[in-house]
Amino acid sequence: MTLEIVSCRLDLAVRLQNAVTGDPVAGSRPMFQKDGKNFKLKPAGGADWIGVNIGREDFVLGVNVRGFEKTVVPIRYELLDPRLPIVEIPLIPEQTEWDKPSYMTLEGSLDKIEELQAVPLKGGDLYAVSYQKEERTISLYNPHKKMIRLSSYAIVDQKKQEFEIITVLKALPDGKYQLKEDLKKGFEGRSPVVSPVYGMVSQDGSYLIRIPRNRADTEWILRLVAGGKEHFQTADLLEPVSLTERRSKQSGKKG
Repeated sequence: MTLEIVSCRLDLAVRLQNAVTGDPVAGSRPMFQKDGKNFKLKPAGGADWIGVNIGREDFVLGVNVRGFEKTVVPIRYELLDPRLPIVEIPLIPEQTEWDKPSYMTLEGSLDKIEELQAVPLKGGDLYAVSYQKEERTISLYNPHKKMIRLSSYAIVDQKKQEFEIITVLKALPDGKYQLKEDLKKGFEGRSPVVSPVYGMVSQDGSYLIRIPRNRADTEWILRLVAGGKEHFQTADLLEPVSLTERRSKQSGKKG
């Protein structure tokens, strides 16, 4: 008898989430493409999909899920953790005639746009109270016992009308959470922590974002990165909104 040893390596993990609510997109049958050609990933439970022994060369991943806009995401391995190369992919819900009043849709074109997100300026029921830089942990005040997902959130600076995206890796005792990366902006006092709404951008400069309309949250902060620079603007959803490059600063984005 010949003993054959088969080695397996996890080369990619994909997590699908709703770009508006932050909820996992589970129970779907997504279609994937690799550089425009049909490509299979294996289900790993819930909203997670994995690629085993597919190699680690950069490529463009296409994702098509019923009820959501088609999206493409560049997979750049130099930006991923080699131990667990996981990519969160926000999917923007398709908009039908009956739910148009539920969203403010912003779409257009902006030269060299790389990222686009939005958060409500006010509100929230979760707050950051302290940050331990050496441990890369954050303490959160959670008065309503909200479930904290191991996902992305935004710390909102209401005074400066800016925000910073964070990724929670692990829950720790006493209301502390391990973060994926160090905070770049920091925060003062008790700052709201909310789920960001993600937009979709393309290499040709086109963008699309759908922000939920809520009577209590009409003011939103938009964050975009274009040409390596970070820009913020505040928008009132009761008024016409156009995306512009204002309040610019150098982005901390790598790569």
